[in-house]
Amino acid sequence: MPKFGKSIAVAAIMLTLAFVASAGAQTVPTGFTVDTLVSSGLNAPHDFAFLPDGRVLIAERAGVVKLWRPGTSTVTTVGTVPSTQVGSERGLLSICVRGDKLYCWASRNGTSNMVLSRFTLQGSLNAPTSTSLFFLSSSEYIVLNTAPDNAFNHNGGTIRFGPDDMLYLSIGDDANCQNALFYNVLAGGLLRLDVSGLPNGSGGPPAVGSLAPADNPFITAANDNKKLAIARGLRNPFGFNIDPVTGDIFIADVGQNAREELSLWRRRLGLPLVESDFGWPHREGDIAYNGCFGIGSPPANLKEPIDTRNTAAGSRSIMAAGVIRNLGGQFDFGPAYELSVFHSDYFNGNIERIRRDPGQPWANAPMVPGQPSASFWGTGFNAATHYDQGPDGALYFVQHPNTYSTSGGFFKRVRGGGPVYNVTFPTGNSQVCTSGETFGLPLTVRVETLGGTAVPNVEVALTTADGSASFGTAGPYLTDANGEISVTVSSTGLGQGAVLVEAFVVGAAPANADLFARKLDVTYIPGAGTDQMIVDFHNTTNMASPFLPFLFAVSDVSEPIFPTIFGPLYVNLVTLSNTVIIEDSTGSFGNVNLGPTPPFGTPGFNATYMLVSGAYAGQTVRFQAFVYDTTILVSQAGAGATNTGFTNPVTLTFQ
Repeated sequence: MPKFGKSIAVAAIMLTLAFVASAGAQTVPTGFTVDTLVSSGLNAPHDFAFLPDGRVLIAERAGVVKLWRPGTSTVTTVGTVPSTQVGSERGLLSICVRGDKLYCWASRNGTSNMVLSRFTLQGSLNAPTSTSLFFLSSSEYIVLNTAPDNAFNHNGGTIRFGPDDMLYLSIGDDANCQNALFYNVLAGGLLRLDVSGLPNGSGGPPAVGSLAPADNPFITAANDNKKLAIARGLRNPFGFNIDPVTGDIFIADVGQNAREELSLWRRRLGLPLVESDFGWPHREGDIAYNGCFGIGSPPANLKEPIDTRNTAAGSRSIMAAGVIRNLGGQFDFGPAYELSVFHSDYFNGNIERIRRDPGQPWANAPMVPGQPSASFWGTGFNAATHYDQGPDGALYFVQHPNTYSTSGGFFKRVRGGGPVYNVTFPTGNSQVCTSGETFGLPLTVRVETLGGTAVPNVEVALTTADGSASFGTAGPYLTDANGEISVTVSSTGLGQGAVLVEAFVVGAAPANADLFARKLDVTYIPGAGTDQMIVDFHNTTNMASPFLPFLFAVSDVSEPIFPTIFGPLYVNLVTLSNTVIIEDSTGSFGNVNLGPTPPFGTPGFNATYMLVSGAYAGQTVRFQAFVYDTTILVSQAGAGATNTGFTNPVTLTFQ
């Protein structure tokens, strides 16, 4: 990816700086939406591949391949590429699928060569909702294992099948600039392979020359490596995108010091294939490069890049970000975007859009409404590695949480249009309970189309930002025939006050349920001469007056628990045996106020009581507070009940 390679010291410095760039919210033009499809369960996703039934395989840096199903927000493990070597730019770099075969391009332990291998997928191969899919490491067939991997960087690359059913592979120069000069070295270029004749099962590798399609430009060459080549002169072509209509390949080649470049290999439908030399190391982008010694003069007919970006302006590692075709998908970008080509930068996170009008050179596309700037079509795509247009027309991508992350990550898409669903809480919202207990009514989530029609079989993800709630059943939650899911919610006791439950559905804005957990905290701090008892009480109310009907009492722990319809009483308010009323604004106990002023009873009641030092040493007591708020009409007792409830008891031993 990035332009390391001068020295390990330089690499270390740049690696440190790279972690400044982290994934955040994306900004895209008006009429487009970024959906986060998977936000947990991934660890440094590098690449992904669509299955024919719409499911997606996601490749993680460490070699694990996971499965995502449309309409869900979770992933399951399919298998692991064995002996994947991880470090700097090494790892499982790219995957693609053809039939029941998964192809992988990876750095491997125990070898100084990159490995292109194939695994056989088993399970449900055509079942969009199924998680039954796997591959065994024992099914591995080595396709190609002679591309050099001596350096920790410039490993390439991307593997993709073109519309001609050939397998294309981009390979970096292995941090040796001279490798890109020669077609007979499997480095610094673009390969085209025919894997259709490989035997089923494990084994390999085949003879290199047997992988060369009969129409490759160097098919008659004496050197078998050269037979596979269709381009050279590439430094670190980490990613490319193939036009699904023409087969043209748009290659993002990471530069050295000055230029990032996007190059085009032309398929030229109906014409013989020709090789292309993109210029490295004679040239970096559109300027001369003089840092590779002893290579002579540049050859004639070097291919010019179709776009370049100046490193001094902040571009450091170009990523191929998609070729747009409108093929009738639900989320097509529209006619104005036909054959638009996007590229982004791994570090600065800016997406740029270019296109070529008839008879004109490639150039920045005109600015559209809502575009972040004249130069950038989108921002916030830091640490995104691979992009591809999906069968629904949306532009999908994987993203690390930070540059060079080894854990975490996202699977997202950019699509035309706004939200496609509404998410609401028909029942269970605005409840109040005691901290650590279960809310009285289940929380119901409903998913509808924008027209109000219930949407069944959609996955709902339920989360709390601070862990202040737990759910009675574990997800994933799929909506029923009425477009609903229902789940009990409990306050965990970790939080106090608001308990925010977020319901997330792909294709909809997140919805929040506003629940509340009363909580009482009592802290005792012994001191010299004076002890402190700090009381912190969290409650909710709509009353304008601070005089909320409120009781706060303390009892000996020997007093029995007294059950009531509003919950258990841990202090004795019946006979007041071994019980002291500390605060009373109800009038039932003489409006006792043993605390400081201003008056007690506000929603965020907090008071410090000063006690004679050591006066209660060794005594163990139990505190409890309870309220009566007639302005809240939905509570743990159900609709129509008043917000009457008790807090959690607090047991304290004085020192």
